[in-house]
Amino acid sequence: MSIQNLIKPPDLKELLDRKREKWFADLNCVSIGKIESFDSATQTATISISYLKQKLNTREYISFPVILKCPCIVMNGGGAYISFPIAAGDECIVLFSDREIDTWLETGGVNQPRTNRTHDLTDAIALVGIHSLPNVITSYFSGFQLFYKSSKITIDGSGNVTINSASNVSVVSTGTTSVTATGAITITGSTVSINP
Repeated sequence: MSIQNLIKPPDLKELLDRKREKWFADLNCVSIGKIESFDSATQTATISISYLKQKLNTREYISFPVILKCPCIVMNGGGAYISFPIAAGDECIVLFSDREIDTWLETGGVNQPRTNRTHDLTDAIALVGIHSLPNVITSYFSGFQLFYKSSKITIDGSGNVTINSASNVSVVSTGTTSVTATGAITITGSTVSINP
């Protein structure tokens, strides 16, 4: 029997399956991450991916490289925005752009990509606010609530608005301020001062 008879010809399906496995292993779409640090001036973060990556055709697992200068999504529009104190340890969803975002991040607007990168770790965008079960929000309110430390603004299912603060509450206006109620107005305090 010749050596040529011992060599198995390549199986096209097996070859394509292995190629597909490699494509999928290298493809980044959506991941779960953890904030390592946050820069409020640029609204970018350093992020670590919260699971290990399996090396192709091995049983070895390795860490993803840390993602640097990742822009974080800030809910905003029309000049208004909601800010949150993003902190180390916060969990997040990490989205990977179809194309590189370097030029857009630096200059904004519509740009021609500098490279042919696709779904690359360096083109990540973070959406902070997802929670693993050990880190869920305790006493989650099933209505609208803005909560920070011990202070909160609540709008319940009936439309009632409540402001609770463990610190000072200030209303500052450079224009006219009106308080109108069809019901009673009650002001209670250790001292009440009205300065015309």
